Amino acid sequence: MTNVSAMDVASNILILTEKLMEILKHDEEPNPDEWNSVLEQREEQITHLGKLQTLGIDLQAQEKELLQKSYQLDQEILSLMKQQQAKIEEQLQQVNKAKVANKQYAGETTHVAYGAFFDKKN
Repeated sequence: MTNVSAMDVASNILILTEKLMEILKHDEEPNPDEWNSVLEQREEQITHLGKLQTLGIDLQAQEKELLQKSYQLDQEILSLMKQQQAKIEEQLQQVNKAKVANKQYAGETTHVAYGAFFDKKN
């Protein structure tokens, strides 16, 4: 475990954070599974860095600078993820509205064929 330097770990954290940022910024429909994969890899690196610090390895100025850049990118990533979450919530609301409208007009057991329905209210 100690054969990997804190600089390598800090660099890996920054690289993974930048990769996550690219995924979120440039994909129209980002894949949450891809997010999770990168987040898990980054979490492993962060855990590894924590273990190095418990062994008494102090961070140098360069390492701290890399981690600061990672932190700043992470703040932007959180904002982008919240935007994606809002989009997904909006899509779910639209689906739920469509379900409610379908139940209201067609009933729960009636299957609507080809978009036609019979108004049961009258």
